[in-house]
Amino acid sequence: MHFSNKLHSIPYLTLILSLLMITIIYLTGNLNKITPQTFMRSGFLENEDRSKTKVKKLPGLLIVGVQKCGTQAVASFLAFHPNLTRAGNFEIHFFDQIHPEKPKSIEDYLKLLPETSEWEIAFEKTPAYFGLADPMYIHNMLPNVKILIQMCDPVERSMSAFIHNQHTEHSIRHIPRDATFESVILDKTGNVNISHEILQRGIYIRYLRDYLKHFSMNQILIIETQNLKSRPAETLKKVEEFLKIPPFFTEDQFYINPKTNTSCVHIEHLGTERMSPKECLAGNKHRVHPAMNQDTRRKLEDFFAPYNKELSIVADMNFSWIIK
Repeated sequence: MHFSNKLHSIPYLTLILSLLMITIIYLTGNLNKITPQTFMRSGFLENEDRSKTKVKKLPGLLIVGVQKCGTQAVASFLAFHPNLTRAGNFEIHFFDQIHPEKPKSIEDYLKLLPETSEWEIAFEKTPAYFGLADPMYIHNMLPNVKILIQMCDPVERSMSAFIHNQHTEHSIRHIPRDATFESVILDKTGNVNISHEILQRGIYIRYLRDYLKHFSMNQILIIETQNLKSRPAETLKKVEEFLKIPPFFTEDQFYINPKTNTSCVHIEHLGTERMSPKECLAGNKHRVHPAMNQDTRRKLEDFFAPYNKELSIVADMNFSWIIK
């Protein structure tokens, strides 16, 4: 249907109100806030047309990792953005389950994705894609997708992964509750158990190089967990710029939860229709880490040091956890 024909079908009063609202926004200096949602909320598109504008399409953003670096937080925050729609509330696990003997199709993937409008970007979060998925499969299906990687101190991540695996009793990676951190990440001689999966997944440069075989660095954005905790809006603005979507996040939308020392959202400050009753992540996302033995910490820092140095060079970033 041509726009002129559609225009004649809109009630005259609705059209006048829509134009009046846009004029007010313009006069008050908020022109940059005019988005497709402005027209949707104003009734510029009738209910029947609204439903027809939503279709399933491939994601424009993948949050691929890192596991136990707070990816649920960044995904939950981004889901509030009016131009972003998340696939489900947790992890899709599509590309990490593709193997030569177990191929999957675009149709299989689309079944897991949300319906989105033309102006919305679908995204999904599965940290297993960073280390347990072959980026070649991702590139074959999504050659132009943007990749977001949230990284954290690999030493602290090791402890977080250890505690997580103690609470996943039905996982093949389960660690008994009575096991100590040292009994898992150190061998019998007291040296770092370099073959253990917990430590292997902390070698970020290895998996970043796997992605760079198929994607350019312009398609990849790396953010730090600590920055998301302390300066959430500033960090999320980088994602907005990376995706070339209108700015939405501001610092007054967030506050620090003193019990967990992490950022939560002020629901009433978001000004979006995408409401959620949860301001903070569930308690299992804030498990308290026991104090790490200083000798163990030193061994892990020495183990990760050369990998961190290479990561800093390749990513052209100064990570907060890298010891100078």
